[in-house]
Amino acid sequence: MERRVIYNIELSSMIRGFTGAVIGSGYSLAIDRVLWAMRPEAVETIPISTADAAAFAGIVIAQVESEE
Repeated sequence: MERRVIYNIELSSMIRGFTGAVIGSGYSLAIDRVLWAMRPEAVETIPISTADAAAFAGIVIAQVESEE
């Protein structure tokens, strides 16, 4: 599977689009907080596959929903 660099801001946007979260809402801010904790800036330039990105998204959503 092809790997490419997916920056956190792009991945966060994908997750917001999937969940329907509005930018600036509490849910959106929680997505960013959890995502940046999982993928610090030092590692976000490591290429990942689309499957890896989907796995990150699933984990982020589960973590955000478990905190509510």
